[in-house]
Amino acid sequence: MPFYSADSFVPDTSLGFLSKRVFQSSVLALEPIFAAEGTTYIQWSAMVLLWRGYADTCVALARELCHDTGATTRLIERWKAVAGWNERGARTIAESSSSD
Repeated sequence: MPFYSADSFVPDTSLGFLSKRVFQSSVLALEPIFAAEGTTYIQWSAMVLLWRGYADTCVALARELCHDTGATTRLIERWKAVAGWNERGARTIAESSSSD
């Protein structure tokens, strides 16, 4: 017997919809905490991905964050502006952050 059936399926009560709502509520609750530290949830998520070694390039970071590369590039550019990074090159993100 399938969990959902075409006759009884209601998107508002599906597990996917409800889990997304829990995630969104969590992010909304966490944003003030991150803001007090001068960062955002997405910036913190990116930093953790870099720290844990799950991503070391802009493309890998975008893939892990489920963002497009343009948004991820803007995120990195904001970090560079805040941290005073001004170097560009073929190095990975992790190499850039550890040597600057």
